[in-house]
Amino acid sequence: MKEHKVILINIEVAFALPDIQKIVALQVPLNTPVYEAIKLSKIWEYFHTDATNSTNHTLVLLRENCDTVYACSVDSDKNIVDKIPIGIFGKKIDPNTYILQDKDRIEIYRLLTKTPNQKRLERAKVK
Repeated sequence: MKEHKVILINIEVAFALPDIQKIVALQVPLNTPVYEAIKLSKIWEYFHTDATNSTNHTLVLLRENCDTVYACSVDSDKNIVDKIPIGIFGKKIDPNTYILQDKDRIEIYRLLTKTPNQKRLERAKVK
């Protein structure tokens, strides 16, 4: 009987807040799904994740939903995790179809609470 050798690739998972960033380096088997790699990184453990803090809302959603993300269809509006923008080296990707490559850096982008235009309008009202 042939033994199947598991091929490991080196990746990083990154998340940043305005005042702190964390990059977790890890090895995962080739063809590991993006959400599984995020789950394995446990990146939320490096941040105080509180559901009442909108800045950390993205990590709370990932922490609570990474296990169930595979059960939802890609087109499902019910899967909030699919709405979290994720990229590889600054380029947005579809985490449901992207195949991780050696030395990829998965970047988890924060959900916008307000659009840049809304923020500009608020600053203009203060003046």
